[in-house]
Amino acid sequence: TGLSYAIKQSELEVKKKKKEKIDKIIRHPLLSNIEKAYSLRAKLSFYFSWSAYHDFFANFSKVHHYNTKLLKLLESEAWYLSENENKYITVLNNLMIAQFYLKKYTEALQTIHKLKEINTNSKDTQTRIFRSWSNGIISIYNEQGLFEESLKSAKEIENEFVKFTPLIGKNSLITIYGNLAFTYFGARK
Repeated sequence: TGLSYAIKQSELEVKKKKKEKIDKIIRHPLLSNIEKAYSLRAKLSFYFSWSAYHDFFANFSKVHHYNTKLLKLLESEAWYLSENENKYITVLNNLMIAQFYLKKYTEALQTIHKLKEINTNSKDTQTRIFRSWSNGIISIYNEQGLFEESLKSAKEIENEFVKFTPLIGKNSLITIYGNLAFTYFGARK
């Protein structure tokens, strides 16, 4: 219809404008080479910028590349990592998503293990971690048709779910419920 065509054209125009802005930023001389980044913050900004750029275009092999570099850098700086756990969680989440799309399931499960090992007192951070690993692990097992493994994870998720439900947004709840339903459907339970 005319309305859906107009909406689609509008979305394409917005995406084109975003692409122009992103291209302008990413072509800045300081982002041309990691050798131009002298401090830890500059190196992190370099890798985060390139990861976000490639994420915008769904180039998951590049997202994987830059988040692997970010992870190595963050894990080599324990002092920084302890003060910036949200950046660490972001990198792990982005890496896990890239690994999923690249079908690097063993790596993705190792990344999920790292997520689950993060010890924090913040309820918001615990919720963010739960949301990330629970969706990730179910998706990985379901994608491979490993529904028995998915069922084991579903039980763990359901046990944790009660304490996080009030803190999780509706979209994330729908995603988690959808993944669980697909698990039970796939396992014929």
